[in-house]
Amino acid sequence: MTQAARPRYRRMPPEQRRQEIVDGAARVALTSGLESVTYRSVAEELDCARGLVHHYFPSVESLEVEAFATAVAADLEASFAQAQEQPDAAAALGHLLNHWVSEDPEPHKTLWLDAWCQATRKTAIREAVDHAMRACHDRFLQLLQDGIEAGLFTHPDPVALAWQLLTALDGLIVHSSIGVNLGIVDVRTTFIRSAEDALGLPEGALSVPAAPEPAS
Repeated sequence: MTQAARPRYRRMPPEQRRQEIVDGAARVALTSGLESVTYRSVAEELDCARGLVHHYFPSVESLEVEAFATAVAADLEASFAQAQEQPDAAAALGHLLNHWVSEDPEPHKTLWLDAWCQATRKTAIREAVDHAMRACHDRFLQLLQDGIEAGLFTHPDPVALAWQLLTALDGLIVHSSIGVNLGIVDVRTTFIRSAEDALGLPEGALSVPAAPEPAS
């Protein structure tokens, strides 16, 4: 007697299934771009029927929103979790800036650029982008305030400074993602030095030492 083929999908609670679809959409967005998030691409990523994806997300735009929000929230959480492992606010800020500031394109940067472009046409994505940017500002501001309260930083308006530094980072994301205006200065050194100046820190205070080369 021939054994019946097993179904590709095991049963799971609706909320767990929905999260699985969101996670699959986030992977598609990071690897292929936000515009590539479709019923077909997500179904192929999960090896399931398109109808299953449509059942949980009646519109592709709602799936795009969830994919973007999930991917950037995970990246933000991971970045700040690593920063929190540092011994103080100055080391945490240095870790974040050295991690974030680069002229090299990378998937999360490209995803932000995709979302900014789509936000000009799609209200739901604009709202998701605004929410994510405000969440990042809040976390970054808290880090600056922690440093000020600990006597490590000095600045009269940390709210404005957080906005200034993050806005400059956004501009760098645009340049690095499309490969323009590069190579004019050492971007990481220039950006970090401006942050040190703004916070009353000596040169090199926010720099992260280069990792030692492996022994031959």
